[in-house]
Amino acid sequence: MSTSHQSLDQQLDALHAVGVAKVFTDTGSGARNDRPGLAELMSYTRSGDTVVVVAAAREAARSRGRQVGRPPALTAEQVALAQRMRAHGESVTTICTTLKVGRSTLYRHLA
Repeated sequence: MSTSHQSLDQQLDALHAVGVAKVFTDTGSGARNDRPGLAELMSYTRSGDTVVVVAAAREAARSRGRQVGRPPALTAEQVALAQRMRAHGESVTTICTTLKVGRSTLYRHLA
């Protein structure tokens, strides 16, 4: 969890404060597809049930095509520059120094 508003304890307190009877939770990376809490919620709920969600900001942002989490180390323009530099025979060390990134970051973006 990356920010204080995502604290599970705070979310549970908020849910209990409004009288939520049953709580399902998932913790960990939002990049994961296995969500046992969500799966349990989906099998537990019935027509007419009310589902309360405390923090789904990342999923909402992703569905709108927004960047979520840490921004990329290189912009598209920097990647293009790195590709041109490499094509013109510049060393990886020189490119990394110019762009102020590590070798693994450069290789990841050039892959």
